[in-house]
Amino acid sequence: MIVSGSWAQSGTVGDLTWNFDPATQTLTISGNGEMSDFDHYPDEYQTVPWYPLGANYSTVVIENGVTSIGSYAFSYSDINSISISSSVTRIGSYAFDQSWLYSITIPSSVITIGERAFNQCRNLTSVTIPEGVTEIRKSAFHGCGGPKSVVIPESVSIIEEWVFSYCPSLTSITNLNPKPVDIKENVFLCFSPFNFSACKLKVPVRNRSHNPF
Repeated sequence: MIVSGSWAQSGTVGDLTWNFDPATQTLTISGNGEMSDFDHYPDEYQTVPWYPLGANYSTVVIENGVTSIGSYAFSYSDINSISISSSVTRIGSYAFDQSWLYSITIPSSVITIGERAFNQCRNLTSVTIPEGVTEIRKSAFHGCGGPKSVVIPESVSIIEEWVFSYCPSLTSITNLNPKPVDIKENVFLCFSPFNFSACKLKVPVRNRSHNPF
C-alpha cells in the first residue's frame, strides 16, 4: 500500500485492487470478481477504502473483469465522470448516491440498477438505460436534476417505487416493452417546478394496478 500523507493511494478490497493517480485525479478499480458492498452506518463510510481521498479524485475507471459496483462505493463523492466496463452486471444500492456525476454510460451487461443508485445526482444531465437491464430498484434516479427524457428498454420488467420521482426536467418517458411491466407506485411522482401538463408518457396498451404518478 502506498501512502501520501494520511491517504492510502492504493490497496485491495476483496479480490479487487484499487489505485489512485493524483496527477490525473483518477481512481481505477481492477481485478476479477465482485466489488464488496460497503456499509453506511455506523462507520460513516469508513468501510470504503478510498473514502478518505475525499475530493481528490474526480474520475473513476472500472476495468474489465470487475463484475459489480458495490453499495455506497462512490456515494457523496465528488466524481464527475466514470467509465464502466462491460463485465459489470450489477450497480449496487446507493452506489453513486448524491455524487457529482455529470454523465454516465451504463453498459448493456448491467442487469440490475440498485436502490437509490443515482439518488439526487443533481448534476446528471442524461440517463441512458441500455437493453439488458431487467430491474430498476426503488428511487434509483430519484431527484436527478438534468434528464429531460428517459427511454425504458424492452428488457426491463420491474420498475420499483419512486424511480424517476422528483426529476424536475423530465418531460418525456418512453417504455419500449410491449409486455406489462411491473410498475410500482409513485415511479414518476412530480413536484411543483415540474411542468406536468407537458409530460408525455408513451407506453403500449396494458393493464396496471398501481398509479405511477
